[in-house]
Amino acid sequence: MNFFLNRSNNMVKTMKIAIGFLMVIGFFVIPTDSWGQSTTVSDIMRPEEKGELIYRANCFSCHGSDPSQDGLFGPSIQGASKELLMIRLQKGGRHYPSGYKPKRDSATMPPQAHLIPQIENLMAYLNMDHAEARAKKKPLKSSDPVVERGKQTFAMCAPCHQPNGEGKVGLAPSLTDQDFLALASDDFIADTISHGRPGTSMISFAFLNENQVSDIIHYLRSFQRTPSRVVDREWVSFGDQKKGEELYEGSCSQCHGINGKGYILGGSGTGIGLSGFLSQASDGYIKAVILSGREGTPMRAFGGFLGLSQLSDQEINDIIVHLRYLGNQNANEL
Repeated sequence: MNFFLNRSNNMVKTMKIAIGFLMVIGFFVIPTDSWGQSTTVSDIMRPEEKGELIYRANCFSCHGSDPSQDGLFGPSIQGASKELLMIRLQKGGRHYPSGYKPKRDSATMPPQAHLIPQIENLMAYLNMDHAEARAKKKPLKSSDPVVERGKQTFAMCAPCHQPNGEGKVGLAPSLTDQDFLALASDDFIADTISHGRPGTSMISFAFLNENQVSDIIHYLRSFQRTPSRVVDREWVSFGDQKKGEELYEGSCSQCHGINGKGYILGGSGTGIGLSGFLSQASDGYIKAVILSGREGTPMRAFGGFLGLSQLSDQEINDIIVHLRYLGNQNANEL
C-alpha cells in the first residue's frame, strides 16, 4: 500500500481542496506559483470537481450522497436543468419553472442564492453519469471467498466492534456505517488495524499479514452501498486554537470529552483528541466527518441545512487546529 505521493502532486491537491472550500463560502483565491505567474481556479480544478465540493457542502444532507438517487428529504437531482436550478437556488420553497411538475411537493428547500455564481460547476457535477460510477463499484457479495475469509478474521474484532461491525456506543465505533465507508480509504483502515490507536482500547494487530488485513477490508466494504468520497490526506487546516477550543467545548465535548479522550473517560464518542487517531486521520478526513456526520451513529452532521449546528468552514478549521493541540497535550501525558 502506497502512503507516499509525489510532493508536487501533494501541492496541487492541497490547492484544489483549499480553493474548493473557499468557493463554497463564496470566495475565490487566485494563487501565484513560484515563477510569479497567476494560476486560475480553472487551471487547478475541473468544473465537475468544483461542483462536487459545492454539492457535498450544501446539498447532500437532503439529496443524499448520490445525486442519481433520492435522498432522505430531497429527490434525485441528477441532470437538473439550469432553469430549474436557478429558480430553486434563488427562491427555494415551492417555486419551480412554469409547467414543471415537482418530484416531491415539499417546501423544505431553502433559498441558496449564494450558490448561483457556481451554477455551471454544479451542473457539471449533476450531469455526470452517477449511476455508471455506482455500478463500477458494486459491493462484494457476502458469498465471495475473500469476504468470507475477512469475516472469519474479523471475529477477533467483533468483541468490541460487534459481529457486523456496527460498533457499540462507549466501547468501539461503527465500521460499517455508510459515511465511514465512503470517507475512509483502504490505507486509513489498514493503518489503523496494523498500528492500533495508542491511548485507546484499539490495540495494534501488527501480527496480521497483509492478506489478512486486506480480507478484513473487503469484508467491511461488502457493507458499503454509497460511492466513496475522495478525501485529501494532504489538506492542512489553519485557524485559531482558542476559538477552536470554545467551539469544541460547545459542540463536541459532550460526547468526545473535554480533553478529546472519548471512551476511555466515559464519553460516548471516540477519542478524537488522542494521538492514535490524529496520527492517522488527515485534516481533510476530520473536516468531512464534521460536515456530514456518520449516519446511524450518534455523530451528527455539523454542516449543511440539516446540520446540528451550521459551523462555517473557518470554524471547522479552528476546531481541527484545537484537536491537533489536544493531541500534543494528551501525547505528553502518555
